[in-house]
Amino acid sequence: MVIHPVVSFLVYCAGEGRYLQQAVTSILQQQFIDHEILLLDDGTSAALSAEAAALALLDGRVRHIPVESARSRWEALNQGIEQAQGDLLWFFSASDALASPQALQDYVTEFLLTPRLGLVFCRAQCVDANGVPYEKYVPHKKNSMLPYRPTLYPSGSLFTPLLRENLMPESGVLLRKQCLERTGLLNPALHRAACWHIWTLVSLDWILYFDPNPRVYQRLPMSQVGVPTAGAIDGETRLLHYQALENFLAQRHYPTPFIRRTRLAQLQLKQKLGLPLSMPEKLFRWLRFLALR
Repeated sequence: MVIHPVVSFLVYCAGEGRYLQQAVTSILQQQFIDHEILLLDDGTSAALSAEAAALALLDGRVRHIPVESARSRWEALNQGIEQAQGDLLWFFSASDALASPQALQDYVTEFLLTPRLGLVFCRAQCVDANGVPYEKYVPHKKNSMLPYRPTLYPSGSLFTPLLRENLMPESGVLLRKQCLERTGLLNPALHRAACWHIWTLVSLDWILYFDPNPRVYQRLPMSQVGVPTAGAIDGETRLLHYQALENFLAQRHYPTPFIRRTRLAQLQLKQKLGLPLSMPEKLFRWLRFLALR
């Protein structure tokens, strides 16, 4: 009888990958050991491919999966999702690392305690090139909509805050694979908003859990330190995200308030970007303004 792992880590391997071994080691050292690690190798670096293959030989939980056909990170992750055996998915980067050996066990426990839990998320703490953490986080703590205590969000309650900004760093989310049955896989056309799009859709139907403790280390260029995750997404991509959200909600007949909030966020962004609004869009924005006064 084949026993499938509970958690699948999808580690995207690209570039020089000098931190790959640290990333894999931080996962293998977890107290919860019922997991697998899929090293999604885009083939751009022969040295990285060799290291990924060597790591797969050292531990049976590590699998080296070439994804040369993938044209982006999100296409590579989609290939990983299709091959993942775990019921829970964690998207990872070769430069990330888990901050605590207890992290995975704590998160899996939350899923066991709450059957309708769709995902668990936390902030990512920034580290320097040597792996030393410092007091900067993604998303930021200052003026954040996130609390300072563990919080369960009922389905639909975090949708509006997620429209405003991406509160979930990609490497700080443990997702139930079943959620993707309704949302579909990552949309590569949304580029850096692809994961944000999935998180927002999952928030509609599932309970979410926020852990205020940073359980992930993320290497972030100093130019981006303190910037919310969504802040690094350009306006055109954000607009595509809102349009895709509105289409998804309308096609699957979600309650009208969710569609209206999405449309309003889309129109506010268009106005901020200096894009012209049609007369129906201007009328809708004005009526929503009056309704919210």
